[in-house]
Amino acid sequence: MMSEAIITRRGGGSNIKSIQRFSFEFAVGSISQTVNIATINLNAAVIRNVTLYPNNLNITADEFKAYLRFNSNSQVYIRRHAGTTYSLLVSFDVVEYKNIKSIQTISFSTTNLTITKAISSVNVNKAELAYTNSISLVTTSIGSEFAGNITTDVLLTFAGRSGENKSGTAFVIEYK
Repeated sequence: MMSEAIITRRGGGSNIKSIQRFSFEFAVGSISQTVNIATINLNAAVIRNVTLYPNNLNITADEFKAYLRFNSNSQVYIRRHAGTTYSLLVSFDVVEYKNIKSIQTISFSTTNLTITKAISSVNVNKAELAYTNSISLVTTSIGSEFAGNITTDVLLTFAGRSGENKSGTAFVIEYK
């Protein structure tokens, strides 16, 4: 159940229109959850700062993984990778931008060591990559065996351990 949603409006020179923050607990036995959010423009929003907190030190690596994606302009879908023996606390932000050139949304899935995904050309000096995946977000210390980067102006590369099922959603944000 969602415990908190905060909408922060920024002004001035910021490219951020709003930030919605969410925190909830996957109950024991629960594999997926839909969280309602304030309506956003899907062409200008990303999911960021995903943090997973185990509610028990005996939680397995597979139970400690979650995948997040937009279900619609007013919902985020979250699915546990596997296992429901222990509860799992999840928090994330929905960031909606303004005055940006573009946001590209790319889905990926592989068991290979690396995967490359083509994107529309971006100015790499004005673009950044944010993503969620079944292991964790790149900024999470636990389970960060997965990394992604903008390799060229038309290519993304993701890498992780070979044989592990890796899937997620990437957002390429290009600023004006």
